Amino acid sequence: MVIKYYSGNMRRCSKMKREVEKYINMFEYTNESKLDLNKAEIIRKEMVEKLNSDINLNDRRLAKAYHLLALTSSRVKRYEDSIKASKKAIEYFKNTKNEYYLARAYSLLATTYLILDQGEEFKKNYLIAEKILKELNEYEDLAYLNSRVGVYIFRKGKIIPEIKVYLDKALENLGKFQSPLSPQMYIAIASTYALAFNDFDTSVELLRKALNIAKYYGDIHSEILILYYIGVGYVKVNMKEEAVELFITTLNDKKFKEFTAVRVSIIFDLIKVILENKIKLEIIEELFTECKKEIENLDFIKIKQYSMQLDLLIVEYYVNIKKDNLDESLILLNKSHEYYKQNKENCIFTDIQYFIYQLYGDVYFNKENYKKAIEYHNIALEIATNTNNNYIATVYKSLAIDYEMLEDYKVSYEYMKKLNKLIVEVEQNDLVRKYINVQKEYEKLKAIDKDRESFFANLSHELKTPINIIYSSIQLMNVFRDKSDKQFKEYYLKHEKSVRINCLRMLKIVQNMIDINKIDCGSITPKFGNYNIVSLIEEITISVLSYVEIKKNNILFDTEKEEIYVKCDPYMIERILLNLLSNAIKFSKNNGDILVNIYKTGRYVVIQVKDNGIGIPDEMKEKIFSKFIQIDASLNRTNEGSGIGLTLVKSFVDIHNGYIELESTEGKGSDFKVFIPNIKAKDIDENESIYKYDIDSERVISELSDIYELY
Repeated sequence: MVIKYYSGNMRRCSKMKREVEKYINMFEYTNESKLDLNKAEIIRKEMVEKLNSDINLNDRRLAKAYHLLALTSSRVKRYEDSIKASKKAIEYFKNTKNEYYLARAYSLLATTYLILDQGEEFKKNYLIAEKILKELNEYEDLAYLNSRVGVYIFRKGKIIPEIKVYLDKALENLGKFQSPLSPQMYIAIASTYALAFNDFDTSVELLRKALNIAKYYGDIHSEILILYYIGVGYVKVNMKEEAVELFITTLNDKKFKEFTAVRVSIIFDLIKVILENKIKLEIIEELFTECKKEIENLDFIKIKQYSMQLDLLIVEYYVNIKKDNLDESLILLNKSHEYYKQNKENCIFTDIQYFIYQLYGDVYFNKENYKKAIEYHNIALEIATNTNNNYIATVYKSLAIDYEMLEDYKVSYEYMKKLNKLIVEVEQNDLVRKYINVQKEYEKLKAIDKDRESFFANLSHELKTPINIIYSSIQLMNVFRDKSDKQFKEYYLKHEKSVRINCLRMLKIVQNMIDINKIDCGSITPKFGNYNIVSLIEEITISVLSYVEIKKNNILFDTEKEEIYVKCDPYMIERILLNLLSNAIKFSKNNGDILVNIYKTGRYVVIQVKDNGIGIPDEMKEKIFSKFIQIDASLNRTNEGSGIGLTLVKSFVDIHNGYIELESTEGKGSDFKVFIPNIKAKDIDENESIYKYDIDSERVISELSDIYELY
């Protein structure tokens, strides 16, 4: 009986472990608009019940169980419960030395304290999470943490510079990897740039990146979100008709039918544009009906809040368009106001309080109770002043008309003056912003043009040199053509290698240009398989030994494991490593040392190429992976190269959803680290899942052909 009991308990624990892992990722990384809050509440209650039951859990499972409880509690706004559960999770993660999950628990605790306006506790836990994630090279979680913090600070109405610090960190980390989570983070950052900084140019640029990545991963949910935010951007830059057209097209697209919460948000913004600009009013009531149907498909918590938002839009329609149904409008406003007071802390929508008081004022204005209208409009003005300056102009206009109806023309005139001054300031700020953005774009294009000119000058030199060598060899062959066969053969054997190598140099340049163009056009298709990357890297390293020996350099291959099978394109991995090795050999001094190392860290496999050569100047480190950039761009440089090799390296790494890091000190050497996700391809037949790749000796010669001193 005892054995049977423990066997059953083990089965229960195993099932619970799988469930906990699944739900942790769901509730930690799922976007709010896609999250099922009813499910979160159900799982929260289940975790409380299981943790209080007699199930015998070890520390590892207890840690993740408490972390899931903290996540679900946070999602349903039970923040104090979330904090308690996070602290328990941290305790158990420390006991089990699970650094990665420990960092995630600290991240959750930090953001929960931020939501509760407990700044000191937020900062303390944020710094711990950031430190651990940096040590683990977990850039995805770092980007996610910083993007969430930036968004939460904005929602709290905090100072703009503080928001930008975290968003800049998030963007820096986002540049180091690409994953299915990337679009979600770009969307969050883009929307914050638009709302917090009124920087729609940066916002659109980020949304375009997000859209490309979303399409790459087939992420339809992110795609509809991005289209929604682009529509919102159109509204902000007064492209009203384009916004309406985009919103309607998106709503009619069948592939977006299942994303109810986003569709409702699109309908809300579409209604707002129609009401504000009095366009397409003939479809407004149809939109109200459709919106009500969509809201019924949401979870219970969202139904209440989205219904409140819809009621406010209906009131705005009654009051400002129909000028009718005023008593019904007051009933809807009272209902919304009461719900808001009871659920203020849990409200999904921002600025609800402002809209309630502004609409109260509008209702009483239409009822010709102008004193009551002024009372509510003044409250709306106070809220707008403290939270969102975008609405101040609207309230100034309302108050000016209120006082005009009371024949208090002096006060009415004062509000009109304030309104006009504000409009001028907004227009001036908008012009300044546009000028700054145009100037930045001009400087960027000028720098690109300068780099391009330099690149093509160097490319011309790169092509002319081997062509001249080949042409000279052919001319000499012509001289020996009439000589004896023996003399001609001696000359041919003497110069054949030089001709072949210089042909390979030109082929390498042309192939690199073709590959860059394919990548830019999105027409390069990786051939992924599951390969032993340790063996692959070792064989590529061995293939360059003879070239290293010519410069009397030492090359060391090191690995902590004999076999690490990962999803990769071996041809691209070969190109990556050969390029890095070519640079290491090219820029190393004689008798220099080159290290090739491969190891696992966190969720990545790292390929390291380190040398003690000339190093890279500090001012070049940020630009080294850009197109048209060479470390030594002078025409009399001692080493050849077109300047696009490292651009290709970065592109191939990006295709693997990895990233590349560079540490270098001028005069002391460079250390390149390529991070490839430690995952296997799942869409490959199990019987054919392990592949072998043969190194192409001709390609090795081609990749190293620009090291002139070797030939």
